[in-house]
Amino acid sequence: FVPDLLKLQKLGMGESSALVNELISDTKIIQKQSTRAITLVTNADATQRQVLEMAQAGNSFSVETLPGCGYIQTVVNLLANFALEGKSTLVIAPRAQTGDELAERLAETGLPGLAIRNTDSWADTVAAISRNEKAQPNSYQRALQELTEAEAKIGDYFASIESGDNPVGVSLIVALSELAKLSGLSPAPVNSARIRAELLPGIEEPGLDALTRALASGLFSFGAKETPWFHARFHTQAEIDNLLGMVRELAGEELRTLRYQINRYLQELSLKASNSVQEWAEQLNLLLGIRDTLDKFLPSIYDRNISDLIAATAVRGDRGALSGAQRRRFKKLAKEYIRPGSSVPNLHEALIKAEQQRSLWGNHCLTQAPPTVPLGLSATQSKFEKIATVIDLLQRHLDPNPDIQLLTRLNLDQLEQRFADLASKTDILSGFISRLPLLAELDALGLGALSDELCRIHPKLEQLADELSLAWWQSAFEAIAAANPDILEFSAEEISKLETKFELMAQNLISEGVLRVQGTLATRWKSSIEARPVEADVLRNQLRRRELSLKSGYRDSKELWQALIPAQILSPFRVHELSDKQEFDAVLILDASSTGLAEAVPAISRAKQVIAFGDPV
Repeated sequence: FVPDLLKLQKLGMGESSALVNELISDTKIIQKQSTRAITLVTNADATQRQVLEMAQAGNSFSVETLPGCGYIQTVVNLLANFALEGKSTLVIAPRAQTGDELAERLAETGLPGLAIRNTDSWADTVAAISRNEKAQPNSYQRALQELTEAEAKIGDYFASIESGDNPVGVSLIVALSELAKLSGLSPAPVNSARIRAELLPGIEEPGLDALTRALASGLFSFGAKETPWFHARFHTQAEIDNLLGMVRELAGEELRTLRYQINRYLQELSLKASNSVQEWAEQLNLLLGIRDTLDKFLPSIYDRNISDLIAATAVRGDRGALSGAQRRRFKKLAKEYIRPGSSVPNLHEALIKAEQQRSLWGNHCLTQAPPTVPLGLSATQSKFEKIATVIDLLQRHLDPNPDIQLLTRLNLDQLEQRFADLASKTDILSGFISRLPLLAELDALGLGALSDELCRIHPKLEQLADELSLAWWQSAFEAIAAANPDILEFSAEEISKLETKFELMAQNLISEGVLRVQGTLATRWKSSIEARPVEADVLRNQLRRRELSLKSGYRDSKELWQALIPAQILSPFRVHELSDKQEFDAVLILDASSTGLAEAVPAISRAKQVIAFGDPV
């Protein structure tokens, strides 16, 4: 069919037929637009709907039907819509199998006999009459309204993810698309950094430039796993040299020796073994307090609970239920604990400290021995302060991240290892001061978090742009969601419900569409029977005698026949079996690539509209 059209175009013979001229003309044809809604009786995608709309508007055209495109499904919808409009259709197919497949598809859809075949006109006509008699009422308009509402809700969802009305200026769907592209790269960027929304516009170019210079400086060569000096805070090289010297002096054998000496002194007092510098501090502070108390009081101050003495020496409002006589007696008793020659300016506070020390001693001491302070406390305190001074200075210069455990709370074995690492893993300190301006520049751009991630990843130069893009699009995605709370209402469960409801409503509309076509044809058929009883008798007799053919049906019961049979299927070589006077509103050519123009002309000449379906290959 198409090759023959090309030959006619070359020969300039388009004038022989208006329809042929429309099909082969080089002039752009202005397609007529349909103003009527399509009624689907089976599923149709966007392309199939476009075919239906063009056909419904009265356009003549050809449709390329590649294998698996479901063009028979399109023809079924097309015949149903033509039938609804009261149009008559002639379907020609060179292969009988195609006509049988179409008739079978119509029957499966619920419209048997919508198009009758010349090879089985009696059975198809009976099927059409049976369908008309069994037609049921439909709720097409209600189904259409329900689908429209479901479609509107899905439309709201797509409108929210396609809207670029946000501080970033891009839609959520674009952000998701870009993130998907990045995840498909090899190697794919992997950072989890975020950039503040207000810094996103225009950050790509200056950001990539700063990151490139930072990479060249070695900034991204060291991360938290490589060195404990990561995120250290120094302003001058002198600070680095001074602290590093102190760490190296203390690390290793010196720290182990001090640890042994401090632990040995505490263990000789039968105190619980300390596991951290913080526990050392608690026990040494307790001993210092006990020493200070024993300088003022007799050791017997720790022999009993002295809460009554504390209450008796308190100010008037804190004396509790003690009577005046009791208070005087307990106050006198408290003064008896004071060492001869000692002066206690605030007896009440001193007694409170003594009671607290007695309680803490009971928690730390492994025996029932009373609190004592042997010789050597000052020397031990000096050793502790040597460690504590370095740790305090270190803590002020190391990463202030609250998630990192303080040095004073580390297990003593971990502390020894940390000092060893601080003394040896110092490559990051080389050129540290020269990299500070780059760090400040990255922070000012809002890329501080990304810089930290790149220190963990250690990217190559060619990976920088992708890592920056990932951080940008991840941040944009979150900024879009934050700016449009409506998006957050669409959870995965809610979207699934919307999709399911839309699918159910769409399928329900198709089912109601079938009932609508059935009802329309049934009404038309019953009205024709009432209006033309003679033609009805003739058709009934032909069916009884099984003498019905396409030609006799039209010739003897023209109006009734057209009401009953909206479409007819036959081979292009059997068009002569039709009545010479019968014309159609449209001709559909199936398997057009197997049908020559000469073969199709007898059918085309009977119609005002022609639509050809065929595989050009």
